[in-house]
Amino acid sequence: MLNRALVTKEAYQLALLANASASLGKHKEYENLISILGRQYETQKVKPGITFTGSGSISADAEALSLYMMALQKDEKLNHLKIAKAADQLIAYNGYYGFGSTQATSLAIEALSEFFSKNEKLYGNERPAIKINGVYILPGISVASAYKTGENHIRVQYPASKGLPYKLDYEYYTLQPPVSADIPVTMETRLKSPQSKIGETNRMIVTIKNKVNNQLPMTVAKIGIPAGLTLQNALLKDMVDKKQVSYYEIFDNYLVLYWEHLDAEETKVINLDLKVEFAGEYTGKSGNVYLYYMPESKYWNPGIMVKTEP
Repeated sequence: MLNRALVTKEAYQLALLANASASLGKHKEYENLISILGRQYETQKVKPGITFTGSGSISADAEALSLYMMALQKDEKLNHLKIAKAADQLIAYNGYYGFGSTQATSLAIEALSEFFSKNEKLYGNERPAIKINGVYILPGISVASAYKTGENHIRVQYPASKGLPYKLDYEYYTLQPPVSADIPVTMETRLKSPQSKIGETNRMIVTIKNKVNNQLPMTVAKIGIPAGLTLQNALLKDMVDKKQVSYYEIFDNYLVLYWEHLDAEETKVINLDLKVEFAGEYTGKSGNVYLYYMPESKYWNPGIMVKTEP
């Protein structure tokens, strides 16, 4: 494996082997691997490769960097400045999905926890004062009333020159889904009929397709169910029994379907017979499909529109 990693120069494998070499006392191999990784990160020519969970994109970047940082921490005296730089880079990966996949987030937290526990003086432990539109924000108090329609100003200020890093999260809803690109799996959702009557059933047809000639790891589809239409639990259980899906769950007007894997160029067609409960015109939430270990990369579908009559 070492020889293969030295040929491919994939950062994920190199960092794994650097940690293993340090733990086994193989100092020559450790120093060589750390040197190769150091050059990659200094020149910003990092090729993370695919992780053992099948992660790619940001998740793979975060996993490789976390493992590199852990390897550097095996020899802190020589690598102190490199560790601090790696920590800054790793913090920048933190987003809505943590550091990407569950595996990437777990490794990042492990690497950063060790770093901050030993470098409290470098960053300090002061909490910042936060203002939204001139109003101080305090723990445990709702901030909704501080916001206004249109432009808002958020000010973060530390009492001292150093303090704990902060992270700003925000979310919003839109009927126009983001553009999907460079994602190996696609989804199409449509209703058999755009109009229906109370008491009838209306079939939703969901098509999931693996675009590549390789098996894909665990895949997740989130399907927005418009108000006025309801899922039938017996039919969902039947899908699992017939192995059409591996697992399902329902929350926030989403039906979430899981598959342990998708075969090369495989297409899944799921028929959902929805019961029409209420009259009106409704639009479901935008749906998406993604690889479980790459939640930051999604293929989006617009919300399904339906009109139901009494």
